[in-house]
Amino acid sequence: MSNFLFRIVFVGLLVAGLLACAGAPPHAQAVPESAAKAPPKTPAPAAGSVSQSAALTPDVVYAVLVGEIAAQRGQLPVASAHYRLAAALSQDPSTAERSARIAVLLNDDKAAAEAVGLWVSLEPDNPLAHQVAATLYARAQKTDLAVKHLRELVRLSRDRNINGFMQAVMVVGKLHDQKYGLELMRELAAEYGDDPKALYSYAVVAAGAGDYDLAESSIRRVLELEPDWAEASVLLSRILLQRGDASGALSVLGDAVEDKPDSLVLRVAYARQLVEARQLEKAYAQFVELLKVEPGSPDLLFSAGIVALQLDKYDAARRHLTALTVEGTRKDEARYYLGQTEEMDGNPEAAAAWYAKVSGDYQRDAQVRRARLLARRGQLAGARDLIQALRVREPDQSVRLYLIEAEILREAGRADEVMQLYAHALKFYPNDPDLLYDRGLYAVELGRVDILEQDLTQIIQDNPDHADALNALGYTLADQTSRYSEALEYIERALALKPDNAAVLDSMGWVQYRLGNNLDALRYLRRALELQPDAEIAAHLGEVLWVTGDREEARRVWKASLAQNPDDELLQRLMKNGP
Repeated sequence: MSNFLFRIVFVGLLVAGLLACAGAPPHAQAVPESAAKAPPKTPAPAAGSVSQSAALTPDVVYAVLVGEIAAQRGQLPVASAHYRLAAALSQDPSTAERSARIAVLLNDDKAAAEAVGLWVSLEPDNPLAHQVAATLYARAQKTDLAVKHLRELVRLSRDRNINGFMQAVMVVGKLHDQKYGLELMRELAAEYGDDPKALYSYAVVAAGAGDYDLAESSIRRVLELEPDWAEASVLLSRILLQRGDASGALSVLGDAVEDKPDSLVLRVAYARQLVEARQLEKAYAQFVELLKVEPGSPDLLFSAGIVALQLDKYDAARRHLTALTVEGTRKDEARYYLGQTEEMDGNPEAAAAWYAKVSGDYQRDAQVRRARLLARRGQLAGARDLIQALRVREPDQSVRLYLIEAEILREAGRADEVMQLYAHALKFYPNDPDLLYDRGLYAVELGRVDILEQDLTQIIQDNPDHADALNALGYTLADQTSRYSEALEYIERALALKPDNAAVLDSMGWVQYRLGNNLDALRYLRRALELQPDAEIAAHLGEVLWVTGDREEARRVWKASLAQNPDDELLQRLMKNGP
């Protein structure tokens, strides 16, 4: 029923309809037998209108009215029953569509099949009706019916110059069972032989189902038939990435860009994949080329600005990001990263000025960065005022903001104020695991292992599977006390929860060393360093190697790590004096 007619009916009959609810006529209580048999078909009306032959009878009006009220109240079974009745009585396509959608939402397959069947019979040339029908039958794994409607969807979409195969992909892509979705697409695509669009869609579904061999062979066949199809090259590169062949994926796009240098689709995909591969210089060169073609593109300007910033090309980053503020699009993002640009380029005042202009989603992070800048310039009170104002404005972020304020105070060397702030925060958020964990770790720096033990024990009591607390407590007991057996118990529990975590493996290696189990210690520490080339892990491994007599290898380990961490004081000391 059209919205206009529905409003007329609604205003004119609302009182009567509601009164009728109190003593509803028999036909309102259940769908009558006469409605189960659809009346003779009439010519299908245009979608969204009432059929010319559909009589606006009291029964139709009543059924629509009750159905709509029930739908608005969330009483979907009642809504479904009355809309099916209204659709059967009126033979109105838009009412049939509404009936079908409610039944599908209700997961009532029987009612949905009835409603969709009526809708398709009333509008056999409506692609949307066939799409809903295909979705319904695919969900019920009624393959023949699903494929039948997918074929109609493809045919009708072609008549409208739409890629119906991708419409079919949208249907099967919603299925929980992607293997079954691939079976449906195989049935559908088989009829079209070497149709490139059919093969392309087949490749998309195969990739989604994890059948990368099939996906790759299908898309390569597409490129044999349509070598200039840019999207097919992009899909092939994504499939190769999913297979773990990053170099092959880049080669596909690089070759395609070389063959078709004017294709924006290819060049954008290539640039983004270069970013993913951390080949930032090459990525930036691609964005520069793209900006020659589309100089005002907000997305390209933003991408170019961010990549330039990562490459320390500060002037280029300023140019790209400033253009965004002039154009008036992505203003807050641009201002935020312009602040970062100035901060990284050693211009704290200019950075703070940009951060002060940021609003929206980036405002909190901008204000935090502005506070850090103030603190580094000695304006600690102003920095804390900014953080405290943020806590008032965003109370749901209070714990995170307390942690940031504590970090600012730590960097300023205000140990007493740091501990006071933790105590203050824990009054409002008692036993908060993040606050306890942060305070415990900082307390160790002050030589207060007792506070760490108290705080981390509380976390573990509340959450026995808190692997980080178990690991930190175990490591600290092994490193700064002689309670090695107790430390081992905590670390064993952490390792059971995170067996491939480098920090936990390092702790296990260290406690084994403390227990005198040097061979076990070396095994754990080598594995930890393999997973994460961290300076502290390298220091530990070298120290155990040193005491076992392999001083040459110890120095090699320290030297290699020092090359990656030239400012690490512990490594410098070990290289100079040994353990």
